[in-house]
Amino acid sequence: MTGATDNDVVSETGRLTDNYPQAYSDFYPSRTPCVYKTGPAWEVRTGPQAQGIVREARPVYRPNIAPSWASILQRIYEHLDSMGVDWTSINPLAYANEGEAKPFCPFVISVGVTPRSLAYEDAVAAAGGIKEILARSGLSGVEVAFVESVVKRSVGRPKLLPSSTTFPSTESTSHPPSASPSRP
Repeated sequence: MTGATDNDVVSETGRLTDNYPQAYSDFYPSRTPCVYKTGPAWEVRTGPQAQGIVREARPVYRPNIAPSWASILQRIYEHLDSMGVDWTSINPLAYANEGEAKPFCPFVISVGVTPRSLAYEDAVAAAGGIKEILARSGLSGVEVAFVESVVKRSVGRPKLLPSSTTFPSTESTSHPPSASPSRP
């Protein structure tokens, strides 16, 4: 922010943290602002010199959902469109703390939204609908996060992952993978 005052910075930070205190700690160090995330709060360090906990995104390995993933994803984006959510990406991810093999969050649907486009209350409502879609699809225990992100694409709306994409079990992961799944 060029020429920003201390009050401007506090106001910008408070835009998200007033409703969701973990807005800047959940996905540290990416600095990806989180509008809202379902589920239990993720661990944070406290104290006067507390450092953020580095989070590592991991792919979700669930071969049992591969055959139905395209239709689940379609229902999710149709739900978001019906609510007027300006989404930029939908990614099935797992999260682990840096250096830990086992994810503390084995499955979260991370929905990217255009920065400053989604109010907290609307994110809560949209997340509830996504969790209903997942539950009706037999996927319980999946969390939903709305993060502010800009995705650059060459033309048109983003394409979905091919239906042949497989997601093996996270239990077999003993080291951090090199890339996380996302839409092309």
